[in-house]
Amino acid sequence: MTRRCAFLPLGGIAALLVLGSFAARAEEPPAKEEPSPPAAEKASDAPAAPSTAENPTPTPAPPPGADPRFPPGVVGRVNGRDITVDEYAAYLLASIGKSRLDEYVDRLLLDAEAKSLGMTVTPEEVEASVDERLDRTIKGLYKGNKEAYAANLERRRSSVEEEKARLRQERYYDLLREKVILKTREVGEEDIRREFERVHGDGGLRYTLRHILVSTRPGPSRPEEAPAGDAAAGADAVKAAPEPVRTKAEARERAEKVLAEIRGGLDFVQAVKQYSDDPFTKKNDGRIPTYRKGTYGNDFHAAVETLTPESPVSGVVESQRGYHIIQLVEKIQTKLEDVRAEIEQMAKSQPPTPRERLELTSRLRQKAKLEGL
Repeated sequence: MTRRCAFLPLGGIAALLVLGSFAARAEEPPAKEEPSPPAAEKASDAPAAPSTAENPTPTPAPPPGADPRFPPGVVGRVNGRDITVDEYAAYLLASIGKSRLDEYVDRLLLDAEAKSLGMTVTPEEVEASVDERLDRTIKGLYKGNKEAYAANLERRRSSVEEEKARLRQERYYDLLREKVILKTREVGEEDIRREFERVHGDGGLRYTLRHILVSTRPGPSRPEEAPAGDAAAGADAVKAAPEPVRTKAEARERAEKVLAEIRGGLDFVQAVKQYSDDPFTKKNDGRIPTYRKGTYGNDFHAAVETLTPESPVSGVVESQRGYHIIQLVEKIQTKLEDVRAEIEQMAKSQPPTPRERLELTSRLRQKAKLEGL
């Protein structure tokens, strides 16, 4: 009896095994017809759960590329001659050999490990992950143009549905791997301390800062500063304008003047809007999103450490980016023991790292009996 699995890698040698399974199905007597499941539960809409002791041979969905015009076990037809799955599988095996066999074996081992831990991935989880991945791809690479994405797939002799079928396999195993890692992850004292400092800063000291940057390369004039008139012409003029350059002496002199205005009563946020050359922090009144020691170098951090609520504005500080004026907004000291339980839980739930993924694969292979691999 042919052993089937609902989720199998669908590339290279793995595809041969999937196709071979369907070829075997074509030779089996037809099963007793069962009532069709609800649309949301059909294998074509969402991946079926892997086989279990209670359900050892779930019926898998047709592989990507299956053509309803042909009977099971046939992938195409040339001048009336059927191209069978076995024929095509033999061609692929001769062409690419076992180049994808390691991936297939690793997925089998992962599936077995997940079963031993009682871990599962639901069809709903897979579909949500597939949709999220497609949405990110379409927005990022195709600027939200779904038609352009579909056209590109068509040029590659594929379709959105076939791509979804491929992603179901990929995302199923990615999600399963993540669950296994999180279930078996051991968190030590070093992991807890690293997570604590990631959240609460070095030694539990966290700063909230604003800064003004005066750079030697402040960038071209902003579009809103273009002369009044035709908007398109103004934008073109901005693009064509050469990047202005200040000498270090000029940049420092400008920074000193800005600092003098602040000490003379100019509001720091207003000074950011008027003078800062950092386009990213300027959008948020100069606030540095997540400050870490070393973000702007040692001199910058040394200046930060001298700031107090009573004296919250620094002098002019040099970094590789130019000259800074820093404002302390908030300074919070946290003790690890006060937040240990929370930090430990956060360390346990962090997404798996590439190293953890490799270590899991290595561990599963080490304890498995592998032959011919």
